[in-house]
Amino acid sequence: MEKAKFLIVGNIRSGTTWLQVLLDKCKQVICKNELRWLSTTEPSNYRVHMGKGSFSFSSFLAGLGSSEKILGSKLILDPQEHSEEDLIALFKTLDPNTRIIHVQRSYRDVLKSIIQNRGYDLDRENYDKSSSVLKGILELQENFVSKEQKLSAQNCESITKRLYKNDHILSYIQSERNMYFSVDYDDIQKKLPEILQFIGL
Repeated sequence: MEKAKFLIVGNIRSGTTWLQVLLDKCKQVICKNELRWLSTTEPSNYRVHMGKGSFSFSSFLAGLGSSEKILGSKLILDPQEHSEEDLIALFKTLDPNTRIIHVQRSYRDVLKSIIQNRGYDLDRENYDKSSSVLKGILELQENFVSKEQKLSAQNCESITKRLYKNDHILSYIQSERNMYFSVDYDDIQKKLPEILQFIGL
């Protein structure tokens, strides 16, 4: 009997790790490692980079060597330029029977988490300094930015646009797949029973 497969997917600081830990603690479920797609982060013993056309999610899960009946992992999308074609190519590496759990979080809270933690290095770009910035971003900086890890308003705006684009494309892909569950960060605990049912527990 084929094992049930699922993938938690979302932007950085969106709550994917929290949900992963909750699911991994359940009997009959294993949810391990962190997948990255077209990422600038360094691979590690737990972080796996998915290559275009060379990665099979099913083979990756089989390599976990688990006897549990439900296998899963998480995929974190960096706030960088992902084209629609890139993300569609990503989902082609997934078995059609893979259940997708899309975790979303307020972009203001994501930025707050980035700033409070290690920051985020953006590649250098030409920003439109006259364009509108996410409401409250300056207040956010005043309250939460450390002197060592400062994000400019332009950085914050660029990150926010990329977070939105990732979520927008993922939501579009939802129409292409039957087994897709979307959950907000604030509802993870409340909707955990529904999520467990969704992955087949």
